[in-house]
Amino acid sequence: MDAAGSRPGSQFDGLPSSPTIASPQDEVDPRAHAYRLSRIEWMLSQARNHALDIRNSALPPYGDLTALNVGGLIKTSISESILTDIAVDYLSLLKTSSAIYECNGDYALGLFSSGWCQYLDNASRRLCETDDNKAALCSGKWLCHESCWSQASQTAIATRSPTDIPCAGGIRLYAIPIMVGNEVIGVINFGYGDPPRDPSELRQIASTYKVDYQTLHQLAMEYESRPPFIIEIAKERLLSSARLIGSMVESKRAERELRTERDRTQEYLDVAGVMIACVDTQGVITMINRRGCEILGVERDAVIGKPWVDTFVPEGSRQSVSDFQQQLINGNSAFTEYFENLIHTAYGDRLIAWHNALMHDADGNCTGIVGSGEDITDRKQMEEQLHLEKEQLEITLLSVGDGVISTDVEGRVRIINKAGEYLTGWNQRDAYGRPFSEVFPLLNETSRTRIENPVEQVLRTGKSVELAKHSLLITTYGLERPIEDSIAPIRDANGKIKGVVVVFRDCSESLRKESEILWLSYHDQLTGLHNRRSYEHEVHRLDDPAYHPLALVMADVNGLKLTNDAFGHTAGDELLRKIAGMLTQTARPGDIVARIGGDEFVMLLPRTSAPQVEEFIRKLQSTVNHATVYKLKISVSFGFAVKENPKEDMGDVFNRAEDDMYRHKLSESPSARTRTIELLLRSLFKKSNRELQHSRRVGDLCRSIALEVGLSANDARNIRTAGLLHDIGKIAVESEILNKPATLDDSEWLMIRRHPEVGYNILNSVPKYSSIAEFVLSHHEHWDGKGYPRGLKGDEIPLQARILSVADTYDAMLTDRTYHKGMDQTEVLQELKNCAGAQLDPTITRLFVEKILHQTWE
Repeated sequence: MDAAGSRPGSQFDGLPSSPTIASPQDEVDPRAHAYRLSRIEWMLSQARNHALDIRNSALPPYGDLTALNVGGLIKTSISESILTDIAVDYLSLLKTSSAIYECNGDYALGLFSSGWCQYLDNASRRLCETDDNKAALCSGKWLCHESCWSQASQTAIATRSPTDIPCAGGIRLYAIPIMVGNEVIGVINFGYGDPPRDPSELRQIASTYKVDYQTLHQLAMEYESRPPFIIEIAKERLLSSARLIGSMVESKRAERELRTERDRTQEYLDVAGVMIACVDTQGVITMINRRGCEILGVERDAVIGKPWVDTFVPEGSRQSVSDFQQQLINGNSAFTEYFENLIHTAYGDRLIAWHNALMHDADGNCTGIVGSGEDITDRKQMEEQLHLEKEQLEITLLSVGDGVISTDVEGRVRIINKAGEYLTGWNQRDAYGRPFSEVFPLLNETSRTRIENPVEQVLRTGKSVELAKHSLLITTYGLERPIEDSIAPIRDANGKIKGVVVVFRDCSESLRKESEILWLSYHDQLTGLHNRRSYEHEVHRLDDPAYHPLALVMADVNGLKLTNDAFGHTAGDELLRKIAGMLTQTARPGDIVARIGGDEFVMLLPRTSAPQVEEFIRKLQSTVNHATVYKLKISVSFGFAVKENPKEDMGDVFNRAEDDMYRHKLSESPSARTRTIELLLRSLFKKSNRELQHSRRVGDLCRSIALEVGLSANDARNIRTAGLLHDIGKIAVESEILNKPATLDDSEWLMIRRHPEVGYNILNSVPKYSSIAEFVLSHHEHWDGKGYPRGLKGDEIPLQARILSVADTYDAMLTDRTYHKGMDQTEVLQELKNCAGAQLDPTITRLFVEKILHQTWE
């Protein structure tokens, strides 16, 4: 095949390379001339029809390669349909293939109009052996792509000139770089020429592409040869197409740059804190920034293109403003850079202060006016109020609660308000013109010396000052008044000091509160004793040989939690206060008494030996043993240690005292708690004799049931004790509620429902009764899970609690109460059967009826 694309021996041999028309003087072979004209007519008709085929052609089996092109310059600048139209212009002449590439090799367009080209392209795609188009393009096995891009197009890009090379598929490739100025942005190419018809060439291609020889031979024979002049026309059109694409990309790039610059300018203007607007020579708005839209109360799109004067200028001013604008634009009036006028906004009329400039084009012609406007409506209103506010200032100063004194630059009083008159004893008339130090004499409370005149200090340094603590103001009537104040210079607009203002107040109350807070920070709020922080401070102070031997006494209250559970935290607080009082009364002058924990007290006894401490504790223990709270005996465990060696750490002394206290506590606390339990029980029964009788009966019934279910004699004794104590938690319930004849309200019923938990807490605090505490806690749980306090169900409820529940329920129904009359035996038996399986354990209930009550179950 020669460079023009026709084969030796083809039907176009000897014909001219372009469709020239012979002149009358030329010798013309009539037959050749007729053949040439018919061939041209056929080619042109085929081109028109073929263009439709190209546009309607389907995607190749492997899909659309342009999908891999993300953000390419050509693809993003020109639509696929336009690129197709451009390609159809030359490809319709050739019936081969064409591609448009980005400069990086991404496809912007790929078209096939030839069965030969499409067949070989699909075949070479299959050689890649991958479904991934991107991997296939990089594999080097896609022969058509390698010829089209790697050999033809890349060469055209590298040389920046047209490239004409043979293709692996037996035809030729012609590629032209696409330029924007001096920049190569891509390449456009097409295939041309006749497919080979020589059998050996066809077999070689069929072998390379691994395709069927017969199919390849048929496609080659079907291809209609193009004369050389058609190929030349196609090449010229390809060059025009390359220029057209470059021009379109350049135009799109310029359009983007212009839009970017316009958007950037708009962003700059939108940052401005004032309104910026432009109007053209006809007074139509061409630009407005975000602040302008905010002031006007409109959206930008609703403003652009509107006449400024007719839209935003009040009617009475429109003509004058419009005339003035035109005079400025025509150069017939002196330009005014600044002026103020009212404009309409969505929020009412606003006063705008304008700074303006004329806009001109490159030839110096006026194109409009740009103005920056600031809404000064509020400022104007403030200016109008300024005089009134200045007049009100003195009235305000004269009426504020703090004292205010103003002086001139020489430190002489000019203003003193009512509060200042009251605090100093001076009135405005007498104080005016006097030196500040005379009206405001100051004394240091600690040193009793005069304090430097703070006004002179401010005038000298130009800095604000505050009076030191312990400053006293001496009033005209001799009262020493503790004050706090601040003194600041008064400056004019240029920063020059014109006087001093003193603001002061009586701080007696704040000092009292500060003292109270300080006291609370070192003392226990409940007892008034030293707290842990104060104790640690005193330990540090007394840990000195001058105070040795130094005794440390530990005191721990027995039964505080039990008292809280039984009688509430008010009783617990009373217990702690009473113990604190006894410790304080027993302490000697110089001794330190501190509460360092919930129920822990410490005493520091300076210059006290071990025998002296023992005697001290005996007296203290005697006092404690005779004291009661809520008719409960008070129990306190004591321990002590003495520091005699100056090198011994006080922490070790504390630990020795604590260990000694715990040794006593182990022997004293359980017996004290037991006594407390017994006393609580007596108190409960004293509240209600009915509770005493009920508890005894319940205890006896529990023992009987326990033996029947097979519990040991010891377990039966324990459950009898649980029956006696099962309602001990009611000690925390007021007698009025326990004996109330009417129905309990919600709050009263809530208090009653707490008694199992209170009873559990009381009993669990005493080792002797801790084993039955769980039975008491659970004796109001129901077999069906609807009881309280934990909602236990079935076998989750301890056996002893289920026994206790049956006994308690039976006796409660049988006995008269303040709120209901007891049932007879028949009614009680029926109710027990009704409750079995719901409230009560059905097995224990039946056993109780049959074995204890000796009644039939049916």
